[in-house]
Amino acid sequence: MTRLNLALFVFDDTVDPDDLRAGLSDTERGHEAGIVHAGRRREYLASRWLLRHHLAAEYNAAPQALSIEYPRGAAPRCRRGSRHLGLSHSGSACLSLMAETPAGCDIERIHARRFAPAQLAAHCFHADEVAELRRVGPADQLRDFHQLWTLKEAALKAQGLGLGAGMKKPSFRLRPTLRCTRVRSAAAWFFAATELDSVKDRFAIGVATRRPAATIDLVALRPDGSDGVQRTALVVDWATAAHAP
Repeated sequence: MTRLNLALFVFDDTVDPDDLRAGLSDTERGHEAGIVHAGRRREYLASRWLLRHHLAAEYNAAPQALSIEYPRGAAPRCRRGSRHLGLSHSGSACLSLMAETPAGCDIERIHARRFAPAQLAAHCFHADEVAELRRVGPADQLRDFHQLWTLKEAALKAQGLGLGAGMKKPSFRLRPTLRCTRVRSAAAWFFAATELDSVKDRFAIGVATRRPAATIDLVALRPDGSDGVQRTALVVDWATAAHAP
């Protein structure tokens, strides 16, 4: 059974950005300084800090010393070890992933959109999912839309694909339990989904891996102000689904 190792970081007003910069490489610090938009700068800083400290704990290495590549349109790669990596951010939160097999993760802040979720879903989700969204009330529709999105994007990332590949497959039913109804290929798949609350926001999380089963570990990482990291194991309720050929 494969293991999905996830780490979460939520950037709030109590975090000193200089504590995050100290964990980055010189190249990353230079790139971050050139980002004009404050929100994008925060996302870049937080996600790079998270991935470096997540990997540092796994490989017992200094975060700044790790050689990490970020190929355009592909998952990050670390020259040390052979782990498959994933990285996602939304709003104030970012999520990183390590796995022994191809896997993907996605996090999305659950928030109101300009158009109704079912309207948005009609342009990219499977018709069965759109029909299910239209059967539930507005609050559940909003949550379900974001949860479906994370599962689909995680699956695309696990295949090395972008959103341009389309989101109609895989398709899912969230009620009464999570179930995968269609996949792109006959390969075995494992999916998991959950929601998490931060001080200000609620987030949907989806993970996917090309294996029939997996275990999931989730920790929250946070700088402690003295070049160290606080690690807190998070116990959450995961909805899981498997698809076997």
